[in-house]
Amino acid sequence: QNSEGFWLMEKVIPIFYTEYFKYISRFRMIPNPVDCLTPVYRRLLLSMHDIASKKFTKCSKITGYATGTYHPHGTLAAYGALITLYKQGFVDNQGNFGTPGLDDANPSAERYTEAKLKKWVDEFCFKYINLVPWDEYEYENEPLFIPSPIPIGLIGDGDIYMGIAAHRTIIPRYKLSDLAKRLKYLITEDELDKIIIYPNLTKDGCSIKRDDIQAEKILTNGSGTLTIIPNCVSKNKELRILGRVPQTTFASLKDDDRLHCECYSGATIDVSVKPTKREDLQTFYKYIYKKHLIKNINFIIYICENDGSVKQEGVDDILLRCYEYYVEIVKFSLINECIKHIDKKFTNEIILIIREILRNHPTVKSIDEIIKIFALKNYKIKTEDYYQDQDQFMLVEKTISNEDIKNVCTTKSIKSLIEHNVNIQENDKNIKDIKLKISNNVNDCYALICNFCSSNI
Repeated sequence: QNSEGFWLMEKVIPIFYTEYFKYISRFRMIPNPVDCLTPVYRRLLLSMHDIASKKFTKCSKITGYATGTYHPHGTLAAYGALITLYKQGFVDNQGNFGTPGLDDANPSAERYTEAKLKKWVDEFCFKYINLVPWDEYEYENEPLFIPSPIPIGLIGDGDIYMGIAAHRTIIPRYKLSDLAKRLKYLITEDELDKIIIYPNLTKDGCSIKRDDIQAEKILTNGSGTLTIIPNCVSKNKELRILGRVPQTTFASLKDDDRLHCECYSGATIDVSVKPTKREDLQTFYKYIYKKHLIKNINFIIYICENDGSVKQEGVDDILLRCYEYYVEIVKFSLINECIKHIDKKFTNEIILIIREILRNHPTVKSIDEIIKIFALKNYKIKTEDYYQDQDQFMLVEKTISNEDIKNVCTTKSIKSLIEHNVNIQENDKNIKDIKLKISNNVNDCYALICNFCSSNI
């Protein structure tokens, strides 16, 4: 029995752990391959779009809404993620969201702080949110990804994303303008547009040592090592440290007997470091940089498919996939808009037929009488239908049914049918304009990316 039990554990436990890791990867730690967001960040952005895009809202209300509507975990985890979105540059805040220094000050409790989604994020992410697939992803109906022209999870003023499941992923964040320039190059494949971009650590007060080979490896393969250097100035025989490598602390500085540290400001990092004994300052500064400040970060990008499988992928692949989805979604939106105008034109033409019936039969006073008269004739109208398999609108001849007449009549009184403004020429113009937008969709989306190249974000 013991040997059978051991054999059963050998077979069953790996299956359980595999399923567990798939769950953790998909729903917790590893980002989606389209928007490069994990569920908690997507759910928070969606929640802020719902209740905190127009005005500052209590953070406790935001996290409560997110956990009650989308996220099956506690508000503490959601609040931590909200602070990360603030650090990333997506959220405006009121109140103490934490201050960096020798000893980082924690954020105030969520009942004391307020947040609002930045306007550009709301416009960038949610214009077509209802056109992406929604599903009971884990808890309630929610979008499977955010449809932005550039993956929102790769954009940021600073910080990096770290997630650990069966795989450990460390994802850089870039300036929107840099990502747009790289995407422009990927679309055109024009060597004159080629640009190697580096993570944006502006908010962390850090610089990155130039290494185009490693930076391009991150872009193409999803793995590369970059050297991060905090910004410092030498002043009055002391070293003023004005930045810090993401995901690190100053603990090693405080524990070093060779140094005396003091924090000048709590609003931003401004740490003064002096030697405890007399020594050559240049040697001392080199020691501080080498031992405490300069860090090598091995970026490695993993993304998670909908089936829970995880694979390593470069920034370029994520950029192109997100952009291709966006182009298709915009096209789908335009097709739907065109169909609405075609239906409006069809309705207007039915109204014209009803008016003809009313002119020829002035004694008609009810909708039922209109339908009876209409049933004696066989009305046909040339209209259009969209054929998805051929990806085009085609002219068809459609017989108007009693149901069509009834639907139009039941929405309006006879008086309003007579007075309703019918302009078939305007309908045709709107349809023509939207069809032109559909045919120019790829060029228009590309022009949007070109506009982002000069963005300050």
